[in-house]
Amino acid sequence: MNALHFQERWEFYQFIAGYRHLYSIERMCRVLKVSRSSYCWWFSHRPSKRAVEYSLFTDLIKKEFDASYATYGSTHITEQLKRKHYKILRRRV
Repeated sequence: MNALHFQERWEFYQFIAGYRHLYSIERMCRVLKVSRSSYCWWFSHRPSKRAVEYSLFTDLIKKEFDASYATYGSTHITEQLKRKHYKILRRRV
């Protein structure tokens, strides 16, 4: 997998965690240009409240978008989620 496909720092860390049984953590950190201490800190801590919410809302947004046959925009998806009693702003969608 090419490192250029990663958008966020945590995606590098997930990649390292997924392949640590095949390659050394030290080598992957060097190749991906992330510090080993940052990876170890990420690996030893649980996800933040924001990260958990982000993951939940991302899944919900994708489900609403797919249910609309890819026709709903952010405004309509926000309305649908609010009808289901989720507190979400359109900017997040």
